[in-house]
Amino acid sequence: ASRVRDSAAPSGTSRANALSRRGGGSAPIRTDTNVSKGAEPMSDTPEPQPVNPGMVRYLRTLVTVLTGVMILGFLVIVGLFVTKFSRVAGPAMPGIITLPDGTTPTAYTRADGWYAVVTEDHEILIFDAETGELRQTITVETAK
Repeated sequence: ASRVRDSAAPSGTSRANALSRRGGGSAPIRTDTNVSKGAEPMSDTPEPQPVNPGMVRYLRTLVTVLTGVMILGFLVIVGLFVTKFSRVAGPAMPGIITLPDGTTPTAYTRADGWYAVVTEDHEILIFDAETGELRQTITVETAK
């Protein structure tokens, strides 16, 4: 008796030793007890399928067009990044900030109409954005 699978499953059932004592697969195993006269034994090499030249031309054109679309899309994305991020400018910084004698700046921040400088002496100096004149001094008390 020979065991023949109706169709090969992706589990490796195209091999002869996989046809016995294995469960699963996509088709049931059938047992043929006698082989018809004139029938050829099963071959592992499949017959080559005819290739339709029109389908090959269509697929080649489709792949070429899709590759071009992907390249064009990538270039558009790169262009958008370049144009978007090249125009980003930070807030306008004053040309010169005149600090009181003996102060060392550690941070700077800006808002509408004013900017602030934090010093090493734990003070926040708030300046007018137009004139650069000191508006307010805030002393920050730190926990000891």
